[in-house]
Amino acid sequence: MPRNNTIFFPELLKKQDTATIKWHNSCYHRLSEQSNERNDMSSITSSAETQAKPSSSKAKSQQRQYIIPVVGNVLSRIILWTGIIVFSCIGLGALMFTTFYPSYTEKAEYLTNAAWPVIVLSTAAIAVVALLNRCNILERINVNVLSWIVCCYMIVASTVWAIASNTFPAYDSLDLINAAKELGTDDMPMWNGWYMERYPYQMPFVMVIRLLLGMVGDSQLYIALEFLNAICAGATALLLVRLSRQLFSDKSAIMSDLFSFFFLPLFLYSTFAYGNVPSLPFALAAILWQSKFMETNTWRHVIFAAMAITVSILLKSTMIVVLMAMCLILLIHAMVKRNWHSIAGIIVPIVVYAACSHGFFTVMEKKYDVVTDNGLGKTTWIAMGLQGDEYGNRLPDAPSWVTGSANPGWYNGYPWGWTTDYNPEVAAADSEESIKRSLTRFVQNPTFAIRFFTQKQATIWFDPTYESLVNSNWSAVPNNYGSAPMSDRPMTHLVHSVYYGKTNTIILRASDAFQFLTLAAAVTVLIGLRKRFRIEQLLPITVCLGIFCIYLLWEAKAQYAMPAYVVLLAYSGQGLLDIANRAVLLMGKFSRIITGKHEQISTQLAADTGID
Repeated sequence: MPRNNTIFFPELLKKQDTATIKWHNSCYHRLSEQSNERNDMSSITSSAETQAKPSSSKAKSQQRQYIIPVVGNVLSRIILWTGIIVFSCIGLGALMFTTFYPSYTEKAEYLTNAAWPVIVLSTAAIAVVALLNRCNILERINVNVLSWIVCCYMIVASTVWAIASNTFPAYDSLDLINAAKELGTDDMPMWNGWYMERYPYQMPFVMVIRLLLGMVGDSQLYIALEFLNAICAGATALLLVRLSRQLFSDKSAIMSDLFSFFFLPLFLYSTFAYGNVPSLPFALAAILWQSKFMETNTWRHVIFAAMAITVSILLKSTMIVVLMAMCLILLIHAMVKRNWHSIAGIIVPIVVYAACSHGFFTVMEKKYDVVTDNGLGKTTWIAMGLQGDEYGNRLPDAPSWVTGSANPGWYNGYPWGWTTDYNPEVAAADSEESIKRSLTRFVQNPTFAIRFFTQKQATIWFDPTYESLVNSNWSAVPNNYGSAPMSDRPMTHLVHSVYYGKTNTIILRASDAFQFLTLAAAVTVLIGLRKRFRIEQLLPITVCLGIFCIYLLWEAKAQYAMPAYVVLLAYSGQGLLDIANRAVLLMGKFSRIITGKHEQISTQLAADTGID
């Protein structure tokens, strides 16, 4: 036994040593693996830490990239819904009230029984649109041919009205014509310290008058200006079709074209020798070319847009609102689409306008030795736009030369103060004081402020003729403009009826319905765009909102709202089609309801009587 034990023990020790070695080896391998894992984890952690800073900066950059489009979308939604709210309110007001001028002064009176004729005429117009759409007549019309037909119609209608009305220039029109005749002579009373020194922004249109004066002579000058208005009215109708097609479709462009046949004030304004009508086609061309630039990023379009809006502003200074709207829409487009070509699109028209404006006035100053930088400041027009009571009457604290305006915030003669010691700095200081007095009055009496601005906006936006008939038939003219008022001139029976008879009633009712349909169509389109739209489709409503906002404070007239209604016509075709389609759907649903009830009644009678 002891031997055997001795023999067995060394073998047992050997086996134990082998097991111990294996156990140590396994422990070593496990420790080494754990060490490697820790090393791997530490290396991963260190690499993650090294990558953390670049990834976080990249995340911030991506966050900024997402925030900018969101801000752009929010701005576009604000414009869209503000347009819906503002022009829905104007549309409802225009349905209930109509302003007109029976005395042929600028004193507005209200028609309060105009709703039913507007509803009847509007319903008939929608029925015609639905019929044209249902019979597929619009698809068979060539939009290019129709646009030129409407263009020629506007030119012919404007020319015929200019000849038939037999008017003559008065007020500002006469001042501008006299200024053009005096320019470059030794005797220039309209320039030195008087009209043109106070209103230097009128110089570009004066140069247009002077160009026509050199072409046709003094005797035919006013006729040439009327024909210029006729050409520009035709161009406006043509460009409206092009813009509607660019924003929507050929079908909506055809509908806009047919609708614009009935835009009577566009050709009735042919007698007004001023920059209103000539500036319109250039403003529309600028909107059209900018829309094309936003779609194609073609640089020639933005250059054309810059040139067109520059001409429009030079002809009518308040068209700078269109330039501001164009820049805002391009900024939103750059933010939403992250298309930085649009930033260049903002810079180009601003630079072109600034360069051309500065160049023009520099040439005028050097060639004709006239003062171009001594005009009244913008505060003068804001001060005048806030003066008077809610009826336009002069208030006791108004300057002595202010006689009161026809309507609240309208022209009241305020810019003609400071006659003996005219100084634009003194005028600006007086205007600022006037603005402070008006704002204090509004703050102290909020009820008065509400009445004032409500009446002011009503007289601007509720006139469906935009003073087109008043401006060719003034019943009172100051002594220095002539001995007899325009309304005393010889008239044919038809022209007399246009101003005073049944034809005048027809024009007023038709224009009233046209204005309401224009507003209703625009609001309908904007509501339809609330889910999906292209940024350029907001450009017309942005222009209109700009015009609305500026005349909250600025000196007002109904004629100043006409460019907004012209631009709104770009929505009219699509809007009328949408209204007609919804009306057809509602009529179909109503018909099915009536038919279903009739069948239900018939079935019940058959069940009660036992007769099929």
